[in-house]
Amino acid sequence: MAITPTEKKINIKFKQYYKNMRDILESFHLIEFYIPHLHHLLKNNSIPSLNIYNPTSRQIEAFSKKDTFGAIDHLKLKANPRRALMDMVSTTEHYLGKICSMVYLEFPERFLINDEDDSAERIKKLSSIIIHSSSKEEIIDIMVEEKIRNLFYGNPVDFFTKKKIKLQLDKVFNSSFAYELEQYAEIVARRNICVHNGGRVDRKYLREVKGASYKLETVLAIDKNYLINSFHILVGLATSATYLIINNIYSKKPSAQIEYIYKQFIESSPKSA
Repeated sequence: MAITPTEKKINIKFKQYYKNMRDILESFHLIEFYIPHLHHLLKNNSIPSLNIYNPTSRQIEAFSKKDTFGAIDHLKLKANPRRALMDMVSTTEHYLGKICSMVYLEFPERFLINDEDDSAERIKKLSSIIIHSSSKEEIIDIMVEEKIRNLFYGNPVDFFTKKKIKLQLDKVFNSSFAYELEQYAEIVARRNICVHNGGRVDRKYLREVKGASYKLETVLAIDKNYLINSFHILVGLATSATYLIINNIYSKKPSAQIEYIYKQFIESSPKSA
């Protein structure tokens, strides 16, 4: 059976996704590796202190050495690891949304049939989409956009585990990746508190993370090991979803890269240990 245009696009999107994830991790390591050297050079007066824009005076001004050290510490301990985590989670969500959208656009029945949400609000929204759209294609495009947006606004684990998503992922993920999905839920929850609560534990985090014993307002650190583990969890889950979609929906053998990462992920799972 010949490769379909959508299947080919999914393979291309995966290569781009994996490269982007590696780039994010490499950028984190680059900054983490060179910061101590930068600190040493500045301490020995081998490089000048930072010149920075002052929003009060609206001028470029020289930072004191003390303030420059403070900026370096902030970059090392907070900005660099938090930025890496946020980028990895958002890159993964964007990728999953893209391949999901490709499948839905090729097979609209996968999101139009047996949808559990028949609320008055949803019916009103669908009616508005139909009335204000110029063609069937535009209606489907808008409905797919709405579907994808809703997938990642709720429980992020649902994408992998709910049958109603109709990507034929639920059986494998529910039976084989329970541990990894718990970690995924924690990674997304930690990203969320970085974005919305300065990295401090809030009630939403405690609701979403099983067995979390942190006290409210505890600041959760993000170190190199946490980021490396997050990289493998995010890439592993995204690769597994890609593998299953290509294998189950398109009845094709995934690319060598996808198959290799998928098998590595399965072998590294505590369940297979």
